Amino acid sequence: MYNDGTRRLDNIKVQAESPLNWNSLTVPDLVPSLLPGKEEIVAVTITPPPDVSVGDYETTIKTEAFASNRKVDSEDKKIRIHISSSANILGTGALILLLVGILVGVVVFGVKLSRR
Repeated sequence: MYNDGTRRLDNIKVQAESPLNWNSLTVPDLVPSLLPGKEEIVAVTITPPPDVSVGDYETTIKTEAFASNRKVDSEDKKIRIHISSSANILGTGALILLLVGILVGVVVFGVKLSRR
């Protein structure tokens, strides 16, 4: 977070509006003050539920701050999160072994057939 204004910002709250049943954690969730030209690092962690479907999801990061006891308007940030399926290494390995076994069987059968 960066204060590009000319006044000190006070009581800055950062919130993440995430999809239904997702968890979001903001550290720190409240920044007491931020001087002009200074920046503060805020970590936002967004965790999907264990049974989430594959696809794209969008969350919005909102900030709320005050300068001289007046609310300061700020731009919301949209974040797109892509969930992909995990690779099944055991299944892929089994398919490769099956394919190699079939290939070896075809070669062995071809060699026996050609010797007759």
